[in-house]
Amino acid sequence: MTHPRRVLAIVDMGRSGREVARHAWGIAVRQGARFALGHVADWGQDLGCDEFSPLTPHEVELRLTKVIERRLRTLANHIGAAEAATLVSFPGASHGLGELAGRWQPDLVVVGSGNHHGLAGSATLDTPEWSCAALVIEVPASGFLPSAARRIADTLAPWKPAHRLR
Repeated sequence: MTHPRRVLAIVDMGRSGREVARHAWGIAVRQGARFALGHVADWGQDLGCDEFSPLTPHEVELRLTKVIERRLRTLANHIGAAEAATLVSFPGASHGLGELAGRWQPDLVVVGSGNHHGLAGSATLDTPEWSCAALVIEVPASGFLPSAARRIADTLAPWKPAHRLR
């Protein structure tokens, strides 16, 4: 892989997301690359839009986007990446990663793995929206992946990491 010019970290909002963000930010700094934090929100559209709710699914997403972007900005400041771009997608984990990558067009996508077998490695992100290198990093034992982030990692799993650490 050539040196990435744009690095996109797909993060959850927990401890494991901070570790993924730190790792990806370190790569971006060493390579002189632009950096973005992305989050795929899988909120389930029935959450705030049944017949009794005053909010449409779009209105719920607009409100959630503001909250998530604020949390991504806080995370960016926490890791020293104040100039990081922030991206939010709502199509769900199976489509959201491709949508984020297609929108920002990174050279490298970094995501944490919920695999407790110590899966780490590199692969290729290949979606209809975009194709680039991908790096799946091991999430610390003290971290956890919420369900949406686990589905993102599961989406990356078929990309055949270069090696497995045991």
